[in-house]
Amino acid sequence: MRGKEAKVTIYDVAKKAGVSKSTFSRYLGGRFHELSPKTRQKIKQVIDELHYRPNNLARGLKNSRSYLIGALVADITNPYTTEQPTYQIGKTVMELILKRLADNESPAQTISYQTRLIERGSAPGR
Repeated sequence: MRGKEAKVTIYDVAKKAGVSKSTFSRYLGGRFHELSPKTRQKIKQVIDELHYRPNNLARGLKNSRSYLIGALVADITNPYTTEQPTYQIGKTVMELILKRLADNESPAQTISYQTRLIERGSAPGR
């Protein structure tokens, strides 16, 4: 396992859970029917213990989808066109995402998602 400062990887979780990387990948992909209840529980326990969070950039490379939103800015040296408008766009997009989640998911799922965004520094107001 890596030092405390390093991010936990799928290899770290799989090794600690005593499963293969492929088995852990099935868990991450939501293919629970392919895993025994005991294996699912062990993986979940290790994820919680190690505070594992999937790397969305790595996931995007694998799936050819990043879910990133780009913005074109005419003059990056002008604070008027970069600081406030960019912040406001990002904040608005995040608020729309969270609103959509709140409409379609349970309050606990929405709070869990918000917590993950805050942990990554991606939430509105950060």
